[in-house]
Amino acid sequence: MCLAAALFLSFCGCAKKQEKGTIFFVSTRTGIAQLFSMRADGSRQKRVTNDSFSNEAPWCSPDMKMVAYSSKRGATWDLFVMHTDGSSAVQLTRNSGDNCFPCWSPDGTMIAFQSNRDGLFRIYTMKSDGTGQRALSMPVPKGREPLKKFQYTHPAWVPGGKTLLAVRENGKNGIVVETDMEGKTSLPLTETKALDTWPSFESSGKILLFASNESDVFQIYGKERGEKGKRMVTGAWPGPDNFEPRWSPSGGSIIFTSRHTGTRQIFRMPAGPGGGRSLPTQLTRDKFDNYHPYWGS
Repeated sequence: MCLAAALFLSFCGCAKKQEKGTIFFVSTRTGIAQLFSMRADGSRQKRVTNDSFSNEAPWCSPDMKMVAYSSKRGATWDLFVMHTDGSSAVQLTRNSGDNCFPCWSPDGTMIAFQSNRDGLFRIYTMKSDGTGQRALSMPVPKGREPLKKFQYTHPAWVPGGKTLLAVRENGKNGIVVETDMEGKTSLPLTETKALDTWPSFESSGKILLFASNESDVFQIYGKERGEKGKRMVTGAWPGPDNFEPRWSPSGGSIIFTSRHTGTRQIFRMPAGPGGGRSLPTQLTRDKFDNYHPYWGS
């Protein structure tokens, strides 16, 4: 058995333990996209934001005291931070573009995000108070189209905080790349003629999780760093679009969004090929959309 398969199976064993932590997510159950939280088993769902604006893409600080998110309070999306109880919201970005999908660095001092303030989406970083905003100068792949054909989206920090994951897109397809903090080097981590997106490493930095539509609909895949190819995680539970995967703090489970029941709902399953021996557990159940999950410890 290869190392990646062994690691996946070990995660299945970890998933038997009771998972803890808080899951933040987005729901339209109040008529507009708002942030909610719930326990790891889906219980005690409660509203976190209570305003008339669309709020999406929550990501908690490592100490679980703050949450960064995107909010549309005008013509474009901007980034905000607030306490995890929904209080004391502070605006971090102010420009004419859309600023989306914030993610906190492992040490809590930086936030990475995507912004199209210069025309196309690129990866930016800033201090956690919103100062020092700068774009990473992502390189053009050799022999490929000019830079204006490429966008960089869905950033996620690699454990250790010295590099970032991003999705390099050209309109029809995209792959996961790893970049240094200046954006001067870009290492491809996946290969596809479709779209690989929503990447994240588990805490050891060995297993990459992401969604791909190589099989016509989105499914969730995993691969060991340096391994060629990828392994479908949701293979035993095929359905219309499984995407937005995130690791549990222990690495023993994953949460993801699925249209398996019609609307977007959030599910949890053991980490491993085909989800181990069990089918996913549905955490949200209503006629509205529930999506953009983030699991904090």
